[in-house]
Amino acid sequence: MSQRFIFSLFFHLIITNGISVPVLWSAELAPVFEQLKQSAVSYENNGAICEQVTRLKLQERFPELGFRIETGIVYSDDRRTIGELDVVVFRKLDGQAILIAEVKCWKNLRSAIKKAHDQRARFQSVIQQGVPVDFHSAKDRFDSDQFSGSPEFIAVSQKGGESAGFDMGLDFTLNELMTLRSWLLKCQADRECASE
Repeated sequence: MSQRFIFSLFFHLIITNGISVPVLWSAELAPVFEQLKQSAVSYENNGAICEQVTRLKLQERFPELGFRIETGIVYSDDRRTIGELDVVVFRKLDGQAILIAEVKCWKNLRSAIKKAHDQRARFQSVIQQGVPVDFHSAKDRFDSDQFSGSPEFIAVSQKGGESAGFDMGLDFTLNELMTLRSWLLKCQADRECASE
């Protein structure tokens, strides 16, 4: 990481979602930044940062040796996109999806948990109806049979989300996550981090 980039992190204020967030180097955020800076993910969408931090947290529970973790799997029929699965853990042994995480880092956690539950219900309905569905991410395609084994569903949010009914909270507040997103966007703009 260049000195210019570190300097800019220390001394700039970033406006994120209408909130002035001082961008100061954080001992807790720095290792996550280092892990994500070569991920080649677009962070233009606010949700991408929470999905990527969720992916990292799930890697602690599901190591790469036996599992594959994917983000942003879209499912669609012949006519339209039906929905998106934010983070999915696949067992490498048989390719089965064993965990699906709906990730919502929102200011209004009550609305967020409702949306996560609605998305889970929509996905379960599609699977139960046996509708022919195409599953794909930006880089891979998946077979609908990979989702037929009743994967565990969890709802994930920023720190403190458990009090609103989320199954898992990340280790960072919404402001911290938006700060991390700002660092990654700046790093990508400066061509010092991988981008899509």
